[in-house]
Amino acid sequence: MRMVLDTDAVVAAMHSPCGASATPVQAAGDGRVQLLDNVALVLEYEAVCARVDHLTVAGLDIRKAGRFVDAFAALAEPLASHFIWRPHLKDLPDEMVLGAAANGRAQAIVSTNLRDFRNVPNQFGIRILLPRDACGRIME
Repeated sequence: MRMVLDTDAVVAAMHSPCGASATPVQAAGDGRVQLLDNVALVLEYEAVCARVDHLTVAGLDIRKAGRFVDAFAALAEPLASHFIWRPHLKDLPDEMVLGAAANGRAQAIVSTNLRDFRNVPNQFGIRILLPRDACGRIME
């Protein structure tokens, strides 16, 4: 399954390496899932994961958070964005996630906040999944 993780799911995976949001990352490590990203998303992941509140919750310093994002990026297939699919959503980071998913022919976007995406990914044939639902799909 090809999927893009919303920034909130990446942060949740950093906070809790054994939680539902970490499952797609672990599944990418053993080849069950193909994560997708692009430069803009990796920069977003890096900026958000480096926030003091996230570092505190995860019990990491800035270098370890950087290594986490680097490891995540190494697992993902890097995408070149050939088309910009804006505007469909209210939030630019969500637009970047949607754009990466559309350009990468993702089957799913994993996010803890489905409300921000509404049903827009469905227009591209992309499912929007909560992390726990992504776990179920991965285990099938």
